[in-house]
Amino acid sequence: MDGKLIEVKRRVEEIYRKGGAGAVERYVEENIDQWKNAKVSIAVTGGAATGKSTFINGIRGVRPSDKGFAQPGFGDTTKEPRKYKHPTNDKIEFIDLPGFGTLKFPMSNYIQTMKISDYDYFLIFFDKVISENDVVVAKELKKMEKPFCFVRSKVDVDYENAIYDGRQQDTILSSIHQSVIQSLANYESLKADAIFVISGRKTNIGETPELLEHMEKRMPVMKYESIMRSLDSFSADIIEKKYQLLKSSLYTKSLSLAFKVIRYDLKDLLEEAYTEYLNAFNIKKGKQSIRTDQTILSLVKTCEQTNLMGRSLDLVFKGMISKAIFQRAMFAFPAVLYGVIVSYRSNAVKMHASLETILDKAHNLAKEDYEKHVHSKL
Repeated sequence: MDGKLIEVKRRVEEIYRKGGAGAVERYVEENIDQWKNAKVSIAVTGGAATGKSTFINGIRGVRPSDKGFAQPGFGDTTKEPRKYKHPTNDKIEFIDLPGFGTLKFPMSNYIQTMKISDYDYFLIFFDKVISENDVVVAKELKKMEKPFCFVRSKVDVDYENAIYDGRQQDTILSSIHQSVIQSLANYESLKADAIFVISGRKTNIGETPELLEHMEKRMPVMKYESIMRSLDSFSADIIEKKYQLLKSSLYTKSLSLAFKVIRYDLKDLLEEAYTEYLNAFNIKKGKQSIRTDQTILSLVKTCEQTNLMGRSLDLVFKGMISKAIFQRAMFAFPAVLYGVIVSYRSNAVKMHASLETILDKAHNLAKEDYEKHVHSKL
């Protein structure tokens, strides 16, 4: 973090020298929430009846009664590519591609027909073992340098069968992996490719967290952040990944709020940040509950007692001079500007501490909710 602080500080100072305080604020705002504008297209392909539609529903947290539900079928039910937007972020799309190797979509022209180059990442679903058609698609994706992985779904069924047969569940994943690797014995170039065993119906079991790690390493940072922030908190691993992602952005967010607090009410800003964190963890709370939250109220009181705004900003917040006059004064009088910079840095440090406190609270609430959900299933 120290290296990042130094790098950002140098960048901010350089921008100020060239464009003034306004340019610095624009820079911070443009870089803080880039993930919100990131368009993400995830292609889900593979043979018919391999669990693609079920996965698309599960990963988006969409149920049969919800709008945008992908209807699973038994056989080749997808006739054309179908786009399914994420319910909380319409810039994320999961595209259910028709099963390949069928009469309507033979392998000879599948790659061209499906416009493979349009997508950011590919999930190749297969049944039991990887087929010749799966291999053909994987090789084409390699040629195009498109990131992909193989996915064996329906592991929940394997677990249920293991219980029925009296077998140990903890051997299921390794057994499936061994079988799949054997099916790739004749394809040396594909042996190193990622294979994940998951459940589209029960997203909290299997290797979904590992799949997301694979995506993280192969997708642009902002696209991956967009996906992670939009995912349901369906496992302890996902909750922790969300927390670490949000924590990594605290510094930039604290810089942004240190600017915004010049113009907006501190309590409103902290409430907005808390709401953002709650949404990221899929925690529903009403506005009134957030406005009366004791953690927020305590932070506001502490900041006020420690003179968060800094002496150089007192006149503005007390309404004794207009913000427009204050902004002109920053450029006309270097001493005033220096005071603002000192106050800004102090504000940023205190904002960081406040944000960390409310993020930790949202994180703990998410863990508590998940534990309750798990115990309710027992």
